[in-house]
Amino acid sequence: MLSILPAFILSQDQTLHEIYSCITYSFLQIQLEKLTLGLGIIRLELMTSITSR
Repeated sequence: MLSILPAFILSQDQTLHEIYSCITYSFLQIQLEKLTLGLGIIRLELMTSITSR
């Protein structure tokens, strides 16, 4: 029974690590999308201000 317990703990720890990695990846992906959108808006505003002169 003791030999099964460490394997279970290891697999549980690995699962938690994978969940954490997915959450981190999703968070970074959302931040990148926000940054890209923000830069697009700034670029559009700059183009608008240059062409309106």
